[in-house]
Amino acid sequence: MISLLFVAGVYWYAEWSRVKSVAKVHRMSGKNALAYADEALNDVLIRLKSPQLKQFLDIGTTNFYSLGRSDARIDVSLARTSSDVNFVNVDVSAYAYLGKGSFTDPLTGRRCQRAVVNAKYHVINVGQFLIAVPTILQVGYGTNAANGMLYASQLKFIGCTGGCGAPTQVYSAFYFQGLEYLGAPPVVYTGPVDHAQRLSYPMNFASLDPTMRAYYQNQAPSTPAPVFEGMISEPLPYHVFFVDSNLDIAKNAPLTVQGIYVIYATGDVHIHNNITLADANSWIGVFSEKDIHLDSDAPNTLTLNGTYLCNGTFIGDPGPGGAPRSGVNLTINGGLISMIHIDIATNWVGNRNYTYQTSTSPNFLLPNFTETLEYKIVGGKLN
Repeated sequence: MISLLFVAGVYWYAEWSRVKSVAKVHRMSGKNALAYADEALNDVLIRLKSPQLKQFLDIGTTNFYSLGRSDARIDVSLARTSSDVNFVNVDVSAYAYLGKGSFTDPLTGRRCQRAVVNAKYHVINVGQFLIAVPTILQVGYGTNAANGMLYASQLKFIGCTGGCGAPTQVYSAFYFQGLEYLGAPPVVYTGPVDHAQRLSYPMNFASLDPTMRAYYQNQAPSTPAPVFEGMISEPLPYHVFFVDSNLDIAKNAPLTVQGIYVIYATGDVHIHNNITLADANSWIGVFSEKDIHLDSDAPNTLTLNGTYLCNGTFIGDPGPGGAPRSGVNLTINGGLISMIHIDIATNWVGNRNYTYQTSTSPNFLLPNFTETLEYKIVGGKLN
């Protein structure tokens, strides 16, 4: 009797261990399927941030593609068909292959575990911002951004000290973590919403990474870029100059932009003088994988036109003696986007006017930001 009980006990334990192990494998595979779904969403974000978004997913269209792995397959479906042209709906079904899985891949017929995820995004072109940073943005009192959109994770509006002139004006402002009004009077919002708006998720910035560098380098002519001063016309057919180093702009004379183009630099960019436009059909983008400087030898009265994007800091350097400037008259028409910080006010004291402007030309190749609106596991997480 004891022997039979022992044998039964051993059998029960072995069977319990087998079921337990199968369940564990199923759970692990389920997690792998979800990991594959998330991997596909990362691939989607890369595509949504690309300057080629129009070719991949134009307004009013849908797209479908599959990603193959040695032990999995992922289907991705995208739709940009909402009345909100910036809205993108994404459905992902990931199949992680497993011999005794609970599902069958409808395409290959292989047993698997499955994860189904739905995500919703807002896609915002870099050119839609007047100023955007993923960290803290301090907006100095009297800033005139009456037609521009601002974004920062933490947004701080500085009040006036002493005699107050015209108040800070902003068309629209968005933040994720925090909002502060430091002193009075309040900000005047000139757009349809009379307050700064909090986002549910942080903005996903389009950093100038190796993928982005390769894209712009492939669009540029094989001949060396010109010296960027005087009249510089657009390079055809792709409207991109690529500079694999630090870059000086307008060092000996102002730059006049003729046509539409982007200058992409892998190093720091130093701006020494005005950047002007030859006509109303001209526009420029200045991109730096490092910092963009308003250089120490730039004049106190400075006008810049263009969209400026950098991985580092957009910074106003001090004057030639190293001290902060005074009596500044700085005018920026366009947009400033930094992955770290924007600091002009510290060393450029005086009048600073920012006016939103961009180009709607299809030849102006700008990346996009993405805002996650919703992420939901629809099914198949662990079964």
